[in-house]
Amino acid sequence: MSEPSLAAGPTGRSAFVIGDPIEHSKSPDLHNAAFAAAGLPHEYGRIRAGVDEVGEVIAEMRRQRWLGLSVTMPDKEAVIAHLDRLTPSAELLGAVNCVMWDGDDLVGDNTDGAGLV
Repeated sequence: MSEPSLAAGPTGRSAFVIGDPIEHSKSPDLHNAAFAAAGLPHEYGRIRAGVDEVGEVIAEMRRQRWLGLSVTMPDKEAVIAHLDRLTPSAELLGAVNCVMWDGDDLVGDNTDGAGLV
């Protein structure tokens, strides 16, 4: 796992996109622009993580209470084993592209189908 490229300060929180390769991802640019436009102090970065490193990323997310994760290839299936539960769409597709909090549980969702429609 490459180290997160940012750690938000006490008034902001971090979110990340994970995958390998990840350097090409436009997600940080898009999310950081949205945070800024909404006046939110949050930051969004990239973490290069292969399937063998996903558990370490999720453990760090739990420790630091990151806002959430976007998950891209090759990690969409590997991340499932490290989550507390899945939404029906993630269960149906057998893959996760979003990780979010529900109380103290990490929940995996898949918005790929909805995005396609």
